[in-house]
Amino acid sequence: MRLLERTTRSLTLTEVGEVFLHQAQQILRQVEETHRQITKSQGEYSGALTLYGAEYLFDLCSEQVSDFFERYPALSLTLHSYPENPQDLMDKRFDLMLMVGEQPDSSFIAVPLAKLHFDLYMGVEGTNGHQLSDEALLNNMPIAVQETSMQQCWPHARLPLLRPPRYSVQSPRLLTNIVVQGKAIGCLPVVFANHEVQQGRLKALFDGKYRFAQTIYGVYHSRRYVPAKVKLLLEDIRQHLPVLLTQLEA
Repeated sequence: MRLLERTTRSLTLTEVGEVFLHQAQQILRQVEETHRQITKSQGEYSGALTLYGAEYLFDLCSEQVSDFFERYPALSLTLHSYPENPQDLMDKRFDLMLMVGEQPDSSFIAVPLAKLHFDLYMGVEGTNGHQLSDEALLNNMPIAVQETSMQQCWPHARLPLLRPPRYSVQSPRLLTNIVVQGKAIGCLPVVFANHEVQQGRLKALFDGKYRFAQTIYGVYHSRRYVPAKVKLLLEDIRQHLPVLLTQLEA
């Protein structure tokens, strides 16, 4: 297929070459327009944002996220609780997902946002008036743990679990209620346990010896261009969430 006609004095397009040039110019214009639209959308704080995460994380961030969307009224928000296995979200469309704990290998990008601390607690009712040592309570009472990202929140490295937990739940509020009722020793998020400690319904064990932290991550699909609105929300959470958690855990 000849695109050019050469002579000793000139170089001209053949009929096929004219068609090829016309089509190529159209493609280039489409590419330029697509690039212009993408660049425009990257720089504008408007449109919809879809977030996945555990309900208790949304509860912790609710005031902050509400303030964020008040500052950017052209943005809209859709919140979803993620399924038991976050890997089920691989094929779903979302802008940002909040997760706690080590992230499994995947095509996602995980950005650390804040630390969520856990400690061991016992319901005051569970002692039945007996003055038992913390070690004795731990050896004799059922264990309750929270599941985060398919992991059990427990200080495994310093305090190995000698028996399987009787209660393993995703909701820290439900877990806290189980421990308050004296049904188990629980490894609870400090932000949820503090109020019950102040009310005299929970007591911390081992004087905080086994307190540990799990990282809260902002997770998004691996891609070269992250929309500016997603970067903006991610940075806002990273800036304000650690301050909020420090206040609630104090």
